[in-house]
Amino acid sequence: MKKKLLYLGCTLLFCAQVFSQTVITSQKSTGTWYPVMLGDNWDYINDGDTGGKQNDLVGDSNNPLLLVAKTTSAQVDISPGSTTTYRSEDIYHFRFRIGQLANQNRGTFGFLALDVDQDNVGDIFIESDGVNNRVIFHKADKSGGNDGITPAKSVWYNATSDDNLERNLEEFYGDSNSLDNTNSNGFTYDVDLENSVTSVLDIDGDKSTDGWQEFAFSESALIDFCL
Repeated sequence: MKKKLLYLGCTLLFCAQVFSQTVITSQKSTGTWYPVMLGDNWDYINDGDTGGKQNDLVGDSNNPLLLVAKTTSAQVDISPGSTTTYRSEDIYHFRFRIGQLANQNRGTFGFLALDVDQDNVGDIFIESDGVNNRVIFHKADKSGGNDGITPAKSVWYNATSDDNLERNLEEFYGDSNSLDNTNSNGFTYDVDLENSVTSVLDIDGDKSTDGWQEFAFSESALIDFCL
């Protein structure tokens, strides 16, 4: 299955909606979403290289491909393997639009690249696993001539078993009995008509409703991984 990569170089500062929560919840209906990527022709529709409509990125100048929202949770478990060490933290929610959800409302695999040192090269890759609804952090692997200047040379560490290079957040912060969803979570759902977000349900014209894939993570988890 082909995986999609979205590049983003930014400082994570947005107006916050504050409420208390234990588990990160979707901001589909309650969040204030801000457009990050607007424009046309993000991906060729059914280009034969993506393995299905659920892997096609869709968006145009009036319907954003990528959106962001920010919330604050009073109960983020900051200690790996603990379920009692909580503190208030900011939560960042991103969602990107795809041609259609797959069977059982499953999404795809998308990667958001963060340029930490502002040199126009991705340093951290945030994986949104829309099949298992989880978030995984990866550090860039710049060995062997992989300078990150082009997509073909943008490589990240994968299947390393090293939490400093690759971190599944629900496993890293969970304990031996349960996964943790105070630091990350994922959601998939059909596009509906939302004011200032979208005015079209089927951008690619394939007679099926487009889908949103939302993923969220705590700021503290990202900072800890970067350091």
